[in-house]
Amino acid sequence: MPEQSPEVWDANLDWVEQLSPEHVSIYLLELEDSAIWSKMGIERHSDDDHSWFYSRASERFEKFGYRHYETSSWARPGAECRHNLGYWTGVPYRGLGMGAHSFIDGKRFWNVRSVPDYGRYIDEGRLPVGGTETLTPRIRMEEAYLLGLRQMDGFDVWTVAKDLGIDYPQDWFERLEELQKAELVHFDGKVLKLTPSGLLVANNVTEELLCPSLLSICEAIR
Repeated sequence: MPEQSPEVWDANLDWVEQLSPEHVSIYLLELEDSAIWSKMGIERHSDDDHSWFYSRASERFEKFGYRHYETSSWARPGAECRHNLGYWTGVPYRGLGMGAHSFIDGKRFWNVRSVPDYGRYIDEGRLPVGGTETLTPRIRMEEAYLLGLRQMDGFDVWTVAKDLGIDYPQDWFERLEELQKAELVHFDGKVLKLTPSGLLVANNVTEELLCPSLLSICEAIR
C-alpha cells in the first residue's frame, strides 16, 4: 500500500507465518488518478520499492514452505487455486449473474449489468448476453504469453505456435537469446518461463517476446 513501511510489511509477513493459511496472494494497490488517495497526494512507492516488497515476500514465503506457482500466488503443495489455473490454461467457463463473463468455444461473452435488463431477458426466455468477443489469432497469442508466463512452470512455446499455425521469426530467437543472457527468462528448447529477476519486469519481457521488431511475430498473427 502507499506509504507502507518495510517494517509493517515484515510484520504482515510474520502474521502469514503465524496463521499459516494454505494459500497466499499479494497484489500491488494501484492508485488511479481519480482515487481519493491520489487526490489527497498520498506518496506512492517507486519501482525499486515494489521490487523489494515483492522479493521480500517471495523469500519469506519460500522459507514458510509455500510453493510459488503463479506471479502473485503461493500455496502449500496441492492447495493451488484450481479456479485461477483454469483461466490461465484456457479451460472453458460459464459465468452466472449480472455482468458475469463466460468463455466457451473460443468466444467470450458477458451478461448485461443492470437488474431491469437482466430480469427482462430472463422473463422473455432469452440469454442475458450483453456483448461478445471472438478471440483473434493476435489475441490468442498475446494471452498465451501473458498467462503462460504468469505460471512459474511456464508454457510450451511450440504448442502455441502449432495451435496458431505460425513459425517464429528469426528475430524472436535473437531476442529470446538476449533475454536469456540477461537472466530474465529460462528456455529449455520447449518450455519458456520467467526467472526471479524476470518476474519483476514481466510485462516488459512479454512485450519484447511478442514484438521484438516491427516486422516480426506481430505481423505473423494479425
